[in-house]
Amino acid sequence: MMDPASLTIARRLEHQARSRPNDRAFSFLDNGDGMTTRTWGELADGARAVAAALRQLPHTREQPRALLLLPQDTTFLDALFGCFYAGVCAVPAHVPIPSRLEQTLPRLCTIASDARPHVVLTTRELLASRALVPALADVPCIAIDELGSFDAAEAPARESTLTEVAPEDLALLQYSSGSSGSPHGVMVSHANLMANEAMINEAFEHSASTVFLSWLPFQHDMGLIGMLLQPVFTGSQCVMMTPVQFLKHPLRWLYEITRYRANTSGAPNFAYEMCVAAAERKGDNSLAGLDLSSWNLAFVGAEPVRAATLDRFAAAFADVGFRREAFYPCYGLAEATLMVSGGRRDEAPKLWKDPAGPTRVSCGRPCPGNELAIVDVVRRVRCDEGVEGEIWVRGASVAGGYFGHPRESRETFAATLRDSPGGASREETWLRTGDLGCVVASEVYITGRDNDTVIKNGIKFAAEDLEHTVEQLRLEPLHPSGCAAFGYDDGKRERLVIVNEIKRDAVAAWSDVGDQVVAAIAAVYGMPADAVIFVQRGSIPRTTSGKIRRSQCRASYEHGELAEVARHLTGQRA
Repeated sequence: MMDPASLTIARRLEHQARSRPNDRAFSFLDNGDGMTTRTWGELADGARAVAAALRQLPHTREQPRALLLLPQDTTFLDALFGCFYAGVCAVPAHVPIPSRLEQTLPRLCTIASDARPHVVLTTRELLASRALVPALADVPCIAIDELGSFDAAEAPARESTLTEVAPEDLALLQYSSGSSGSPHGVMVSHANLMANEAMINEAFEHSASTVFLSWLPFQHDMGLIGMLLQPVFTGSQCVMMTPVQFLKHPLRWLYEITRYRANTSGAPNFAYEMCVAAAERKGDNSLAGLDLSSWNLAFVGAEPVRAATLDRFAAAFADVGFRREAFYPCYGLAEATLMVSGGRRDEAPKLWKDPAGPTRVSCGRPCPGNELAIVDVVRRVRCDEGVEGEIWVRGASVAGGYFGHPRESRETFAATLRDSPGGASREETWLRTGDLGCVVASEVYITGRDNDTVIKNGIKFAAEDLEHTVEQLRLEPLHPSGCAAFGYDDGKRERLVIVNEIKRDAVAAWSDVGDQVVAAIAAVYGMPADAVIFVQRGSIPRTTSGKIRRSQCRASYEHGELAEVARHLTGQRA
């Protein structure tokens, strides 16, 4: 048995390729019944070919960074593992959607400017995308699909040039969803990555016989770390769908689990809700042919886990073999590579009735190697059991900070408790997650989040950014700086609510204004606001210095205490 602490993902892949080159590693499903597969040997060959191309680039004084502008298919695997083979830091990024450039291009432009890549790894079809991104104008590109097939005769020479990396060298820049403003690249080292993969492996009890199935995007930590790299770490087979395939037909996820007898699969809370809703719409025929008895680990994370969702899903699919004990609520974040805490396999999730709120679902206990504290951030001391505070984390998989942002890195990654010695070492500092929670009987319960963050569909958004988008419209009927954005949990999912102060003589225009606000949010963030509420001037709660009190505004909304003059709803009532 290899010691995971002494290896990299590249060496893990090499081991699999040499010991069982013809065994299937990954299968990518198409929109019909077909698939594209990669064996372990083919996976390593693709990585070697990309690594050889990367080594032809001009030498740089700093570790090279490669922007991965690729679809969710085998070219992404070639590029990612090619970076690992060549000692290049990989920077995964979403491909802009041609029909939605206004929504999807700005994030890519921000990441490209922030990461300052030395090369772009893409496909022949996507090469033209570089022209849309000013920061990439002079950056060389490699089209992965034009590299040609790997020549097996060259294997010994290429294998001998597997670049040695230090544990502290960067494996990835994992771009956050922007909860701290514009997206920041989380610096994940090879040591961070291997430590977290070992945690996941131990917690989930994976083995080479485990079958994974995922539709999660590779640009998200759960999809990348948990469902693409974990199978390589364990030597397991993984079946891949795309996010679009799931969103178009949520129940296909469950049918593919049935078809491939998958053992480990999971998603944010909203995906389980979508499956229940799809089954209810289809009626009695929705479960025909389903058999979920092989699915023994259904992880739930990336956004608040709701007890009602687990109840509905377990009840809806109990007759086709799904067991409630398969649920595995867990907690993590990109700044800690991925996983922080999780439960125990084959145990139904633990619940706790929060005296100040709804029934909470336990996200288990901190994984071995992680330490978690609930902190009163004003006094910088640990909270007593059952008392809510901010979740702080430290351990081997906590990343090194945000690339190119030293001030934000110090604020987020170098927090200290009051009793910490002056000039605390890295081992004595903490990662501030911005999430709120408490510990009861050693179990971690997530109770909320920083009031400046909105979580929707598993993605974090900065409330300040949402408000800024609305204010930049400069709509005449709205009062300047009179906007508050917050999330509202309706018991099923997080809803995005935008509250605007509207001028008294412009109330009649609220419908048109609401349309414009919804359209602006959708254009920039790829999601609509669920409700736009119009209130009288001075109705949004503020501090004495004029800052918006978002938590108080949300509480007033929940209790119907806003001085509301009109509301614009998108779809279901928020």
